[in-house]
Amino acid sequence: MLSQSDARVVRRDPALPALGFVLDPEALAAWLRDLPTPLPVREVTCDYLRYKPAVRALAGYRFVLDDGSTLRAHAWAIRAADLHKIDHALARPAEPALRGGGRERPGCMADRALGLLVQLEPNDRRLPALAQIADPAAREALFRRRMPNVPLPPAARIDLLSYKPERRFVAHLAPESTKEGGVVVRGTTERRFVRSLRAARAFTSGEGFRIPRLLGQSRRRHIWVVEWMGGTPLTPEAWEAKGPDGARTLALDIGAALAELHRQPALPLRRCGLRNEARGLGAAARGVAAVLPGETARGARQLVKLLRRGLATPAPDRGCGEAALHGDFHPHQFLEGTGGLVILDLDRAGFGDPHADLASFSAHAERWFLEGLVSDSTARVMADGLETGYLAGGGRVEARSLALQRAAALLRLAPQPFRERTPDWPTVTRALVSRAETLASPTLAGTPS
Repeated sequence: MLSQSDARVVRRDPALPALGFVLDPEALAAWLRDLPTPLPVREVTCDYLRYKPAVRALAGYRFVLDDGSTLRAHAWAIRAADLHKIDHALARPAEPALRGGGRERPGCMADRALGLLVQLEPNDRRLPALAQIADPAAREALFRRRMPNVPLPPAARIDLLSYKPERRFVAHLAPESTKEGGVVVRGTTERRFVRSLRAARAFTSGEGFRIPRLLGQSRRRHIWVVEWMGGTPLTPEAWEAKGPDGARTLALDIGAALAELHRQPALPLRRCGLRNEARGLGAAARGVAAVLPGETARGARQLVKLLRRGLATPAPDRGCGEAALHGDFHPHQFLEGTGGLVILDLDRAGFGDPHADLASFSAHAERWFLEGLVSDSTARVMADGLETGYLAGGGRVEARSLALQRAAALLRLAPQPFRERTPDWPTVTRALVSRAETLASPTLAGTPS
């Protein structure tokens, strides 16, 4: 059943009749069960959403079927002017989804009257390598031809660790008998592949952290393979369970590791200049306005103007220069392994203001607090410990730049609660925008317009 907040979004967008199905897992499950060839869905969880009002919505799901098996899928809500996309999708050869009592399920299902299209893994028009990796024979042939030196685990089982439909996937190819070992396959779109591969090659393990080694790549399939590194994911629950002292110690270690990472030459990487920052802030404000028009949207748009001016005006005592950035640095990007910290997901690496990584980490910790995933004290210890560890590791911090980057990071996170289907997403979104305004306004007082 749609929440009141989601129902308001649906009512404001009559151009997408299927939006209510995309946002309501129960309605989507009922639609799937009522198909001529029904999909026996017992549970549907939405964990990814892209939405452009009056144009389209794309959502990613995890299905649990009646036999207990799981299946990834994504669904489109399509406007009337784009119904030909449904026809094209149905005309393309689709891989059947091999789930549920050994039966082959259609890989693509649609309702043209609604403008609703559902595709099951491994079908993804922008990530064709996903189907090849999922098929044992095709996978073996790909590794033998394109990556003969990469050790393919015997009788490999594929576990999707992360999947953003039509953007990227991360899959663990593990031996059938264990969840450890094997290799990790990362895939992306053709447009993003070169940048991602450069980032995968840019960094090396340091004294305080390890980075998975690049083992091979296929430019034609837009995938690359890295070594598997086991460890404990640093989820919000893991941070909270450590208590104040344990969380501070871990944050200190991560801060020191970040300072070491920032000192690496990491060439050649793209530069994260002001134009890219401004583009990201504008997109965040539009994402907020799409679901919370009114005062919150106006505040987000005004904040973009303030931050663009502030970030374009360097502080006189900044003196930090550029550094090789992680680019998506947050508390969940680490594993605690037997050999120390493991840093993950360097796909967005680039050269830029080192405060951006520090700010991203603390902004994510604050979002976790606003969502009730960690306590206020844990979020504060995480942010303070990171900065202290960064300084102790040789990093430099300028207060004004850090405050501006924190405000920018909070604004970039503001659309995420809706996209990631956070309960009570309007409250969290408003709080993120308000907190960004609180940080930016006094920092920018007196900045020339």
